[in-house]
Amino acid sequence: MPSKRAQPEPRKSARPPAPVLRQVLACLETYQGVAPVAIDLRGRAPFADYMVIVSGRNHRHMEALLRELRAQLKQAGHAVRAEGASDSGWRVLDAGELVVHVFHPEQRRYYALEDMWQPDLL
Repeated sequence: MPSKRAQPEPRKSARPPAPVLRQVLACLETYQGVAPVAIDLRGRAPFADYMVIVSGRNHRHMEALLRELRAQLKQAGHAVRAEGASDSGWRVLDAGELVVHVFHPEQRRYYALEDMWQPDLL
C-alpha cells in the first residue's frame, strides 16, 4: 500500500525578480505611488509571474500612474492592456508576466488583494 505523503507546497523560485518588476517599482517610486506591494506569483498562478498592488491618492493620481506605467512598459517592448473604467477606483495593467493593480485607497481596503496573497509578498 503506498504511503500517504503530504503534497509539497509550491516553492518560490530562486530566480531574481524580472527587470520588468524592477522597472515598475522604480516608476511607482518616482511618481509617488502609495504603498506599492510586489507579490511573487511564480509557481502559484498561471496568469502572471508577478503582481504589483499600489494606490493613487485620488483618481487623477491613479490616471497619472497608469499613463506613466503604460508608457514605460511599452517603451521597454511589453504589450500592455488596461482594464477598468477611469472612475471605478480600480484599474489593471496587464503586461503579460506582470499585472499591476492601481487602486483608490477605499477600494484597496475593500478588496484587500494583499491579504489573499500574503505568503508571497516580496
